[in-house]
Amino acid sequence: PVSRAVLKRVETERIGILASDATEDDRFVSSNSVALMDLRSLMCVPLTARNEVLGAIYVDNCTIPGCFRPSDLELRTILGNQAAFAIENASLYDNLQVSFYETVRSLSNALEAKDNYTRGHSDRVARYAVGIGRNLSLTKGKLQNLKTAAELHDIGKIAIDESIICKKAKLTDEEFELMKQHPQLGVKILKPMGFLKPILPFILHHHERFNGDGYPDGLK
Repeated sequence: PVSRAVLKRVETERIGILASDATEDDRFVSSNSVALMDLRSLMCVPLTARNEVLGAIYVDNCTIPGCFRPSDLELRTILGNQAAFAIENASLYDNLQVSFYETVRSLSNALEAKDNYTRGHSDRVARYAVGIGRNLSLTKGKLQNLKTAAELHDIGKIAIDESIICKKAKLTDEEFELMKQHPQLGVKILKPMGFLKPILPFILHHHERFNGDGYPDGLK
């Protein structure tokens, strides 16, 4: 348990708090949590980044007064600043990844929207693939990679001429050879996005066959 009064004060004032004996500290005489927890020594510093409080480092002792010193508060303030910086960077990186993924997914959806035959194809592939993956007891991380790869597996088709993509009649041999390039083109499009590296083999080999008649590498 932690004192809500202490956390609220740190969040509001955005400075660290050090109390040698919280039960006799004027700042917390009206705090129910301090009284109920019988707090003595306590220390709390905010994790602040870009003027936003992301959290706090909180420590207390219910039996010994005066066990924290100003130097302890200074150290935890430094740690708090570093932690806030790391948390913010991780959040920005995650947001950037999501933005990249959503952009590519939108391109894939736009491609499918031009062709009634393939409309919704990637979503259906993702549902089947993840369903099979669950029955194979794949881990949560592998299932997520499988879902992402399935949703983006045909992204290389945006580099194929639209007249081939949307052709109603059977493709000529020459057109089919061009179409068969879409796995490699998909890898080329996604490769700069480092966080998608684990799914590149899925993209590259989604047209391989057990008997070796697939492409691009004829894997068995």
